[in-house]
Amino acid sequence: MSNVSQNRLPVGESKLWPILAWGVILSVAIALPLMNHLGKKEAENSKPEVGVDFQFQLSGQYTFTAARGLEGLEGKSDEMVKQLDSLATTPAQHQAAAIVKAVVNDQEPVIEPIESNSAFARAYPWFAKLADPATRPVAIEQARRVFVVVVVAIIAGLGVLALGLTMGILAIIFLATKKINFAVRSPTAPAGRYVEAFAIWLGLFVMGSLAIELLSPGASLVVRMIPLTIAFAVGLTWPIMRGTDRAQYRADVGLHTGTGVFREVLAGVGGYLACLPLLGLALFATFLLTRFVQQTTSHPLVDQINDLHP
Repeated sequence: MSNVSQNRLPVGESKLWPILAWGVILSVAIALPLMNHLGKKEAENSKPEVGVDFQFQLSGQYTFTAARGLEGLEGKSDEMVKQLDSLATTPAQHQAAAIVKAVVNDQEPVIEPIESNSAFARAYPWFAKLADPATRPVAIEQARRVFVVVVVAIIAGLGVLALGLTMGILAIIFLATKKINFAVRSPTAPAGRYVEAFAIWLGLFVMGSLAIELLSPGASLVVRMIPLTIAFAVGLTWPIMRGTDRAQYRADVGLHTGTGVFREVLAGVGGYLACLPLLGLALFATFLLTRFVQQTTSHPLVDQINDLHP
């Protein structure tokens, strides 16, 4: 039987469910950007609580250790500190960069009040420690550890990126020489059931997240993951509840051994590595855009993790 005939709706299969599913998807796609825009408007009109700026502190710790290591090279140390100051977008961040510059040059930094010294210390605790002679050794050691981790991560990232580039080039060569082919197949079950599954996952996740936000705004990351877990479980099993054969379902979603477990795993890992150069380009484009608009970006999940820190 051809894929076309396999994807036709069985006798008695209603078109109402897929239509409702697309309605849910479109509604969420329209509502979420609108809610995000309204949320930003409300945040702009209210004074936000001071939180720790982990991203800028990480840049400061790395810059400080690198600049101290380049003290023997004329101008290089000052150049690194200038780069940190160029990343600053607020008076507090410029002051933090000034603290790094002073300590690198063996001078005593001065924290001038912005809103208050305590507000600066809450937002930039590492810079405050660096400015205080009593806590400076602890801050320097912390910066050294961060620098080592960042350097190791950069080296590992470059290695993985090089491997991914190699895999991508090999994939292009193999496709051009017909040694490998795309094996995309249409689902054997009615495709509408998978649209329904996605709509159910999306609806449950959004409604559950909104419910937690309304009932418990300060909920932990673990609690906020509950709607995602429930939505994932229901969405994953929905096609089976709608009557899709289990073997057919596993074949449609890729839950099978294919030509062998190890070969499938290696193919998946290789495909992921081959996509890493594209991810690198996307990160570079994001970096350029953030520098152009003078704003930093973050993933909502990262914000939730940051909120767990005292």
